[in-house]
Amino acid sequence: MNSWLNAANGGSSRNIINVTKGGSSSQIKFVFEDMEYGGNIDYGIWAPPYTVKINSNPEIPWTLNTYEVPERVDLKSLLLHELGHVFLSGGHSNDQSSALRTFDNFSVKRSVGWCTENVTHDYYDPPKNVTVYNSFSDSGVMKVDGTQYSISSSGKTFYWRNSNFPHTLEAVNNQSVDGYVWVFREWVLPNSNSSSNPITISTPSSKYSNITAEFDPTYTINFKNSFPGVGNAGTIKVNGSSYNVTTPDFSIISSNTITAEAPYQEYNGIYYTFSSWSGGGSNPATFSPNANTTYTAYYSGSIQPLTITSYSGPAGTPVVIAWVPNPNSNVVYKVYRKIKDQSGTWSGPDLLTTLQNTTSSYTDNNVTYTNGYTEDLIQYDIRPYYSVENVSAQESWVTVYGNGGFVPKRAVNGSGILPTENSLGNYPNPFNPETRITFSLKERSHVALSLYSVTGQLVSQMKEARLDCGTYETLWQGKSDEGQTMASGIYIARLVIVPISSGQTDVRSIRLSLIK
Repeated sequence: MNSWLNAANGGSSRNIINVTKGGSSSQIKFVFEDMEYGGNIDYGIWAPPYTVKINSNPEIPWTLNTYEVPERVDLKSLLLHELGHVFLSGGHSNDQSSALRTFDNFSVKRSVGWCTENVTHDYYDPPKNVTVYNSFSDSGVMKVDGTQYSISSSGKTFYWRNSNFPHTLEAVNNQSVDGYVWVFREWVLPNSNSSSNPITISTPSSKYSNITAEFDPTYTINFKNSFPGVGNAGTIKVNGSSYNVTTPDFSIISSNTITAEAPYQEYNGIYYTFSSWSGGGSNPATFSPNANTTYTAYYSGSIQPLTITSYSGPAGTPVVIAWVPNPNSNVVYKVYRKIKDQSGTWSGPDLLTTLQNTTSSYTDNNVTYTNGYTEDLIQYDIRPYYSVENVSAQESWVTVYGNGGFVPKRAVNGSGILPTENSLGNYPNPFNPETRITFSLKERSHVALSLYSVTGQLVSQMKEARLDCGTYETLWQGKSDEGQTMASGIYIARLVIVPISSGQTDVRSIRLSLIK
């Protein structure tokens, strides 16, 4: 073998050796020539000395099954291959054992022809079947020695000779496959793992090797609120940052987490309190998604008391309560009132009326403002009601202090006995600067108490209300409803009583003497 190699390397153009096998002898001549066409073996002409012609032109590539392979074949392998044709009967086979023939049983003189399959070469420089995979099940791509290949779910196999290693593999990052974006994590190699990318692989020890590029899926995550009756609105915090209404899509690599917080918030006049996450968890919550997911923050709505802007007015005029309207069209206002009389006993609360959403004030014609403070007082609660969730605001009472003209008087002559007759009077009389006007009702009635000059000019509309049976009083301080101090003289107090049950009107009048 060494002499042949020496000849091929320039020792001589040919080298004839004697071959003895089983008592017979022959000569085999190997001729090394530079051939300008493909193939490394030309042909054998079999007449003593038997000739094998071998291409020694390094520019001509080796061929395998009629297609060109990238690796070069060393000269030693070529010579061994041709000897195999001589001593092992010639032909080509993928099964080395089936090609074993003896020199004695078969004539050496046979035409070898073109050598396009190389059993002996496979033995001395065996191929390595390297199959590469992407870890996701669907197809993707991978770069091998700088060239990009499609990689199916069953992988892609490369046939490389020992002499042809190393090779370079590169996982293509951020591939969009099967609805996910896949991010490279590591290579799973026959004997180890590597997070480097690309990697260089050396000659594997096994003929068959699998190499897998492991990827993690990137999940598309979204967050939204669920306000009762409204749906997605308001704000939400994701990883510490606030977002209005609909959040953007967040990309989360598998095994990573994302944190969201559903804040307490006000939207369109309703206050929303967090109830639960669709994916479970407290608030704020940390999520570990395993698919493309939308997490919903569920809320319960509540309504706050109104902002009262006014609850005072000129003495003798009906009470007017004003407020800032709630902007939500599903909100109405329930007006409640409760009264505390001189005896210190509360009555009510009574629901007086329900007002529409756009209303911003309420006038109570049953009571009037007064000029001073007594033990009598009245309270109002303009309570918003949210129909979508059937909830009302908490009680929020506005208190107005006054005397008999503001709050109905229920106490009678200290005995607790209710009057049996209607009456009207005042004390002191004459007076300076004020007098108390008292009246009694024998049954529940609608009353109107007015004060006139002797010429019939209205001085003060002191009271108009629907009152129960009882005795009431109001204070007149000698002024008109406009606040003008009246001159000395005679004034007429006129009380119109219309019983609720019978409707029989009773009108009573008294004279008041103002002396200065």
